[in-house]
Amino acid sequence: MKFLIAISSCGDFEANGNNQALRDTWLKDLARYRPTVDYKFFFGEGQGIGSSKDLSPSDGILLPGVPDGYGHLTYKTQASLRWAHAEGYDFVFRCFPDTYVRLDRLMACPFWNYDYYGDFRSESTEQHHQNYASGGPGYWLSRRAFELLLDQPILGIWRDTITPYAEDLWVGNRLGIAPVKLSYFDDKRFVNKGSVYWPNPGNDAVTAHMSCPDRYHKGMMYAAHEAYNNWKS
Repeated sequence: MKFLIAISSCGDFEANGNNQALRDTWLKDLARYRPTVDYKFFFGEGQGIGSSKDLSPSDGILLPGVPDGYGHLTYKTQASLRWAHAEGYDFVFRCFPDTYVRLDRLMACPFWNYDYYGDFRSESTEQHHQNYASGGPGYWLSRRAFELLLDQPILGIWRDTITPYAEDLWVGNRLGIAPVKLSYFDDKRFVNKGSVYWPNPGNDAVTAHMSCPDRYHKGMMYAAHEAYNNWKS
């Protein structure tokens, strides 16, 4: 099977070092999982990105026709899943440049037994309208699940004021009304309030959304990774 870590980013984050912070920290651990597991940063057009020549040839993917700003995150998610589908990936872990991940713990999760795996915002893990896995700490999608999203509408389905950028809500909305029964798993080790609680050897957290509740800066990514590696019980 092939696994993809899909990181939705932007030109500004490439320029200010937010993407590099991931390359310098937890993405380095990916070497032990290659070639089964790969990662890519996904960019839209704008914010200094005009063509694929403006991206790293090893890990940057340009999504033509998709704006690069925050207001179009859902379009970026859908386009990245189309790319993953075309490339033959079986599972996609979607996250962001402010997501800290312990790859050993992530790959040890039993996500391959489910279609939709992450920190769910509903009290139920049943498939239903508006139940969704939070995007900040990341979530897994099986090919069976993400192929249902490739041609789904983004506007005119719920709340057009937020759906274009609330990509995790859109994913949950569309999968919740899918005509096939999907299996969900709620894993609270995917931590949304990651700026105050992130993975270390003293807990079992798998991922952390470092922008919640505090405002993110790239130093937080380096600090979390260094703290893990230098942990003393």
